[in-house]
Amino acid sequence: MKAGHSAKSQKPADLLRNHLPACSGLGCRLAPEWGAELERILQFLFKEAKNLKYDTFDSVFGELCLDEIKPIKQSSGAVYGIVVKSDKPPSSGLKALKDYPNLFPIYWGKDIAPVSRIKAHVQHHASTGNANLRSIDELKEKRIIFGAIFVERYRDFEEHLHKTYPPLKGSRKHGGGEKIVKIMK
Repeated sequence: MKAGHSAKSQKPADLLRNHLPACSGLGCRLAPEWGAELERILQFLFKEAKNLKYDTFDSVFGELCLDEIKPIKQSSGAVYGIVVKSDKPPSSGLKALKDYPNLFPIYWGKDIAPVSRIKAHVQHHASTGNANLRSIDELKEKRIIFGAIFVERYRDFEEHLHKTYPPLKGSRKHGGGEKIVKIMK
């Protein structure tokens, strides 16, 4: 997908390049069977949505290996960004996103379920590290936009964003990690 284009879904066959190796647990599928099974479920979902005239977007897939410590094997993690639209930086030293001179990074994050994390940043869940967006005076009465993509090596990609476009809030430190999910790419 080219930069600037919408995140419309890929064909199931294109998603196979991100296939997951078989897990070792009982009840999990053998590696040769994985690709065909993955293609079938994605084809079914895309076909059903198309028949009902729903737009489809990027997908995530995986396998459940219930007898393992990390039973959820997920194809990729997500990186998300929260930005503010402004004619000038909301804070000195904050630089605009490349090719988007009125968008300034507020927060970069990574997660397997990005909207849940974005929700925590808005609701200020005290038990999780979050940006507490409602408390940031520089954001009052400004348009705040978010987006997320599923991407391989999501930890590395988030680190790149932090280094290249340091945000108003947050740091480059790695979070606690997933307790029951293993990201395969």
